[in-house]
Amino acid sequence: MKEEFDRVLVSMAEPADVDGARVWFEARLALLQALVPSPALEASFCSTSVVDVLEPPVPPFGRYGHSRWRKLVLATLLADWACYPTPGDQVSFARLLQVMETFPEGFRVWWAELPGEGWLPVGYTGWVPIQEVTFDHLETRAAALRVRTLPVLPAVDPEGAYIYLFNYSIIGPLRKTSCSRRMMRALAMDIEALPLRGLAAITVSEEGARVAERFGMAESGVIGVDGTPDRAYTRRVG
Repeated sequence: MKEEFDRVLVSMAEPADVDGARVWFEARLALLQALVPSPALEASFCSTSVVDVLEPPVPPFGRYGHSRWRKLVLATLLADWACYPTPGDQVSFARLLQVMETFPEGFRVWWAELPGEGWLPVGYTGWVPIQEVTFDHLETRAAALRVRTLPVLPAVDPEGAYIYLFNYSIIGPLRKTSCSRRMMRALAMDIEALPLRGLAAITVSEEGARVAERFGMAESGVIGVDGTPDRAYTRRVG
């Protein structure tokens, strides 16, 4: 699995080269946002579950000491920014790295092979465990929140977990295609395998709200983030 994944990562820049990675990132971001779907591209659509390619942390830098991990985080960031054209909706590198370092097991990156470019990330899903008190806040006092940066737990409670859907998005050109349907089916299977006590999400779009409702969640409040009304959704199980 790791060797196969390395072949995918050949197309990715090395984040340790900051200037080179920035130029690479901006060019691929524009490319993904203007992508024209094709049968060949949709046929290449596949995913990498982050847990399948993890390596032991390297002191003192943790997982960031591995080139594979650095490229994977960069790929996830690129997918996020390509999916959300509004800067206020895009995750920051610092926040994404923090969440993925805390609980990498909930992330799955989706790729497509582009002629002349190789493999590029076109979407990703991420779910993370949260404390019950955090879930309660989203369920009953969402309007009091002013940020989306919820605290994340490092492990799923086997006796029953409260799960926050950190992200479920695919680039605009691939929405309402077989690719988006495959991505959401995979996310549903990941969630169904969990000892679920509660499920929560914060949405920034109508499409995100529709997906939350398909997962059985109901709107629990509106959160004011940077003057934008984001909506909280929750579902308690049992």
